[in-house]
Amino acid sequence: MKSIFFSVIIVFGSYLYITAFSYSQEYNEELLLDGLDQLVFFGIDTTGHWWAATTPFKDRYRIYINTFQSEIYEDIIDLTISPDGEQWAFWGIQSGTVNLIHRDEFGVINTLPLNATDVGDIVYSPDGKQFAYSYFQGDNEIINLPFKQITVVNRNKNKLFIDNSGNQYAFVGQRGNKYVMNINGRESTVYDDIKPIGFWHKGTFMYAGFNGNTWEIVNGTKTIGSSYWRVIDKQINKYGTVMAVLVQLATGRCMSITFSDEYYEPIYGRTYDDTWGLALHPKDVLIGYGAKEHHKYYILQNRTEYYATQNISAPFYSNNGDELIFIGMGEYGPYISVNGARTDIRIGLYTDDKIAKKPNSETLAFTNNVSLHLYDYNRNILKSGNMYDKLTAAIYNKTHQFL
Repeated sequence: MKSIFFSVIIVFGSYLYITAFSYSQEYNEELLLDGLDQLVFFGIDTTGHWWAATTPFKDRYRIYINTFQSEIYEDIIDLTISPDGEQWAFWGIQSGTVNLIHRDEFGVINTLPLNATDVGDIVYSPDGKQFAYSYFQGDNEIINLPFKQITVVNRNKNKLFIDNSGNQYAFVGQRGNKYVMNINGRESTVYDDIKPIGFWHKGTFMYAGFNGNTWEIVNGTKTIGSSYWRVIDKQINKYGTVMAVLVQLATGRCMSITFSDEYYEPIYGRTYDDTWGLALHPKDVLIGYGAKEHHKYYILQNRTEYYATQNISAPFYSNNGDELIFIGMGEYGPYISVNGARTDIRIGLYTDDKIAKKPNSETLAFTNNVSLHLYDYNRNILKSGNMYDKLTAAIYNKTHQFL
């Protein structure tokens, strides 16, 4: 299917379909799997990939990824697709052998049998260009980075990080009931708890560390914020050029802090009774989040307050970053807010529904228990697809084409 902007994987019995609305708002449907084998799980992402695992025999599994069909394995673990959609990898277990199946950036699919007792991580750099994986040999974890291999012990089951160059790595290490941030083989101060954030564009690693009663924010070896009672949320963009946190101060008040080299000092937001739902612009120094002050509710874009009702979704940016969007429940029903402009929605939509929106348009898509729906909220026109047993959330296909 080409030139399709909303799409969803659906299942009817054991049949698997892809269904979508085109730019001309025509409904399309395509059979992907014929239902001969029982479906175990399925999904789709905005880079144009669909996948499904089936069980052709008892306790045996096969995975389909677009046109790829895997061998049959005793177990299939951790399918991971790179952020740019060019690569993917998963573990396949067969007769006690751990196999890494990897599609590289050139489209070549390789199966690598490993001398492993257990699987570890599959990770990509934020831009999707670099690939790393790990596996266990007893207590030793073998980490294969883009340009070298290292062996570690006592790595906490937190995420392994690599930067966009592939030369830097970081992970949380465990020391008894304490934790350290291991950055390129060098360990940080010992903490009671650590929340890793990601690599800054200059090669340093950013994280939050907790000791005693307070948290601090660290960039490499430099503390850039301290004495926080809570780190509520944290985000860093894929370029490592903008990082933001929501924190609770010792006074109990909550606020946002944004870090960027475009500004000499961090950008501090107003303080509120509560904050939540941090969203980060894909590239620019813009953030969105929810806030409560007394009995009033807001969605913030940096320091600009958009009035909201009590029952609201977390905000999110459109894939191109042009719009900050959230759904709310007003006195007379649901509404959508786009960059602060509020429009009533005259359909049964709720704040926990996952919507997909075409940027710079008045068209959104969502799924309920039975169908994919396309809604023009300016003209109040609703179009619905066929009815099925199960559906994934609607997505905006930013590649405009399924591969």
